[in-house]
Amino acid sequence: MTTQALRTEAEPTEAVPGRTAATAVRTPRSHKLTIGVLLAPACVGLAIFQLGPLVYALLNSFRQVSLLDLTNSKYVGLANYAELLQDTTFWHSMGNTLLYVVGKLVVQVPLAFALAVLLDRKLRGTALARAALFAPLVTSGAVIAVIWNLMYFPDTGLFNAIIDWSGLPTQPFLTSSAQALPAILLVGIWEDIGFSVLIFLAGLQAVPASVYEAAELDGVRGFRLARFVMLPLLRRTTMVVTFMATVFSFRVFTPIFVMTQGGPDNATNNAVYFMYQQAFQFSNLGYASAVGVTVIVLVAGLLALQARLLRTDLEY
Repeated sequence: MTTQALRTEAEPTEAVPGRTAATAVRTPRSHKLTIGVLLAPACVGLAIFQLGPLVYALLNSFRQVSLLDLTNSKYVGLANYAELLQDTTFWHSMGNTLLYVVGKLVVQVPLAFALAVLLDRKLRGTALARAALFAPLVTSGAVIAVIWNLMYFPDTGLFNAIIDWSGLPTQPFLTSSAQALPAILLVGIWEDIGFSVLIFLAGLQAVPASVYEAAELDGVRGFRLARFVMLPLLRRTTMVVTFMATVFSFRVFTPIFVMTQGGPDNATNNAVYFMYQQAFQFSNLGYASAVGVTVIVLVAGLLALQARLLRTDLEY
């Protein structure tokens, strides 16, 4: 409800020429109707494109459905979930997914906080650094994957050219089981860190200047200022950044599809790519739906755990 609507409800009705008491009573209802009309498109969109597919996937997870013949399906109960528990490829992909999530949280969140602190100080070159950080946010994920794929080429890639110039041996990167997942992780961090920096920067600029002035008077500067003043005040902001980084990590698909196709030896096969393979390569839509529901439950559990660990009652 808008401020004008609240004011209309709270203030006594004054004698306004040409305005009756009945008109004054109807005004809040018209505001409610306006709010309902404005929210309706968003609610309908969420129901059709978010809630609808989720319910459809949940129902399909209890059925045997072939993508080639959607009309010929049968109820199988928990058979898809029982098969999932015994599928070693699925658990391998879940392990890769969790490694990716942990790697991204450990590297991206602290690095984003440090970059946000530097940008907040408005040093020389801040505008250029800000543009460089935020550019991946408006770039197509497929384009980013193609460019990084070219830079990872063993013979003609940029990284191996630098390594050769420094006298070190050439690295296989995407063709190595040990290096492929870290290589994909680096792409994900580069692509998403601008969003994390943006959230941290907004949190830093929302802290009252009097807090920094009091810390300055107490002689708290540099690392101690970040450790004992900024981080406690930005606990809720850190929680949002952690939430978004976790969700983005679970849904990563484009770099894997473009650069490695889940290989080599399933080294980069994560849960989402495994679900894609089951649905569109093996036409096993029911089993893929069971994978999707399991991933959603796991993500919800992780977010609840993060919310509990990072909750705070501190206000400023």
